[in-house]
Amino acid sequence: YASAAAVLYKTKMLGQIGLFDESIFSYHEDSDICLRARMRGWKVVMEPGSMVYHDYSFPTGKNKQRYFWMEKNRLYIVFKFYKLKTILLILPMMIFMDLGQIYYAARNGYIWQWMKSRLWFIFNFGKFYRSRSEVQKKRQISDKELAQNFVSEILYQEVSNPLLDKIANPVMMGYWFFIKRFI
Repeated sequence: YASAAAVLYKTKMLGQIGLFDESIFSYHEDSDICLRARMRGWKVVMEPGSMVYHDYSFPTGKNKQRYFWMEKNRLYIVFKFYKLKTILLILPMMIFMDLGQIYYAARNGYIWQWMKSRLWFIFNFGKFYRSRSEVQKKRQISDKELAQNFVSEILYQEVSNPLLDKIANPVMMGYWFFIKRFI
């Protein structure tokens, strides 16, 4: 996806796919708009030679809120865009990742935000389902095409994380190497 911190959208594309999804306040809103564009046949391109300075800072006291938005929106994106078959194929890895997320959330005092991100789907199921139905109805490419841009590792920029580097990422890369043939 193209980061919303530095992006240009064609007016014609936005007219066709719509603007930002109001259910995604912050984090992954750029993934959402780029996936909708790809699913409607638009190309998402990046200029590797460009340089953008993004003054990114988030007050420490709001990390819990940020964690909620990141988790809720990550799950929302997966369940909004991919066909049931693809979701079932990636579900074991999502559960594996969730076990790591539970550990991380408990260790850092974010367990309520983790739970709240899951509860959001229960309380907003109607809104979520309408959004998913609309995306699925208008899609012009398959999950196989969409999955060409999948990344099978997590690059955690804030700190070095040996569990992620030595266990989770190798497991996820191996799993993805195997299942991508079935999407």
